Amino acid sequence: MVNTSVLKLYLDGPLQSYGRYSKWDTRDSGYFPSKSAIVGMIGCAMGVERNDSYLDFLADNLSVNVRIDRNGRPLEDLQTVNSSVYMASGGLKDGGKYHPLFNKIYIQDAIFTVFIVGEIELLKNIFNAFQNPKWPVYLGRKSCVPTSPICIEEPYENIGDIENFIKSSPIYNIERIVTKNMENVYFQYIVEDIMGNIVSFDNLDSRGQKYYKGRNIKKGVFTKKVKKVDGNYVFE
Repeated sequence: MVNTSVLKLYLDGPLQSYGRYSKWDTRDSGYFPSKSAIVGMIGCAMGVERNDSYLDFLADNLSVNVRIDRNGRPLEDLQTVNSSVYMASGGLKDGGKYHPLFNKIYIQDAIFTVFIVGEIELLKNIFNAFQNPKWPVYLGRKSCVPTSPICIEEPYENIGDIENFIKSSPIYNIERIVTKNMENVYFQYIVEDIMGNIVSFDNLDSRGQKYYKGRNIKKGVFTKKVKKVDGNYVFE
């Protein structure tokens, strides 16, 4: 059995956004949290500056895995920006004069549980940082405020296989997941795996905001049966 240590993060909020392929005036969002976003949250909690090489250390020494507890719905928002922006010609456009229009994508009402795998001492340091974060922690963008504490469970040690742990870990807010007469709920999860066949370019590189490294991931699905006990839905 593999001696794996895991720290869980719970991401719940009216809006979240995790850019993947943003270009120019379009700021998109993936449908689940990117690794760079999670490393950024940890950096905010620990007080790590944006271009600090310690972010590279975190990215290289942590594996980020995500369970989608509730799928989000996309929301498109048009916003004006007052700061200067780069044009296709390579020059700068004065945002204070031209107020360029940006198209930003968010996901609404999503719930994710993130399973961070790493050395136990590092995970304990991250847990302690989330109890008293140096800077505010948000869900991808500063306008995306979490509705509940992100990290309240101390790291787990010697959990064995990460995929089994993801499947067996409690799923909260069942009342927001299950609808009337639903008998089964399907959950998708994404694990970081060097043998994975999907390459996702969302691994943070601290040289700047737009530098990312690839990582191999794989996706899986499992089912939970639903039953009603004393008027409340529970998973079997």
